[in-house]
Amino acid sequence: MRKLDRRSTITLAVAAVAAIAVNAGVAWAYWVVNGQATTSARAAAITELDLSAGTDPANPLYPGATRSLSLTITNGNEFPVVVNGLAPAPQPITVDPGHGAQGCPAGSVSLTDSLFLGNWPVGPGGTGTFVVPAALTMAANTPQSCAGAAFTIPIKVVGVSGS
Repeated sequence: MRKLDRRSTITLAVAAVAAIAVNAGVAWAYWVVNGQATTSARAAAITELDLSAGTDPANPLYPGATRSLSLTITNGNEFPVVVNGLAPAPQPITVDPGHGAQGCPAGSVSLTDSLFLGNWPVGPGGTGTFVVPAALTMAANTPQSCAGAAFTIPIKVVGVSGS
């Protein structure tokens, strides 16, 4: 076997060191992978639910009667909601001015409970109609001056975003 001269030995040594450095760099590049990014998200705006409610016109209230309340909820939000409760709003019950002037007391009609629990889902941008059984009552001692009166009963609902 032939002996290497000094120049060949140095060249081989430099080549060996370069090969080790390149392979170490490749191994480092293979195992060390980093990344970074920034993203953004927008929360949906929340709008109040629109409500309308009433009794069945075919089954009007009369003294001593209790009736169901038909509740229509419109959801203007971009997400579904589940209404899980209905309660009286803080505003007072009122009677139309004509019957009020004839002596019909607004307190002749009331909700039968302070909280009605429900599970009423309404889709995004959707409308749902639900029945709350036995929710309204007219006092047994309601005077004749209330015949044909229109009562306004403020209500509120409570719900959560649905899935």
